[in-house]
Amino acid sequence: RDPAVNRCPGGESFGDVQRRALLAAAPVLASQEDTACVIHGGVIATMMFHWFPGKAFDDWMLHPGTGWQVTVENGKPVSYVPAPFATV
Repeated sequence: RDPAVNRCPGGESFGDVQRRALLAAAPVLASQEDTACVIHGGVIATMMFHWFPGKAFDDWMLHPGTGWQVTVENGKPVSYVPAPFATV
């Protein structure tokens, strides 16, 4: 089965998760404020996969303690850099 279009019973497909994540991120992007978001790695990957096409979905998956710093202009993500975070 293709996880991009099929879902586990009671679960979400890739498309379901991506739509939900992009809708939730829209007001944050539109705010034009510096913002830090802590989000599950799979959800981050679905958004990055949408915003920056050309990579495989798995290329967007993260290791614990890492993330992406995304630059937003006029409510649209335009660039990104890896953002490792220090652990205590």
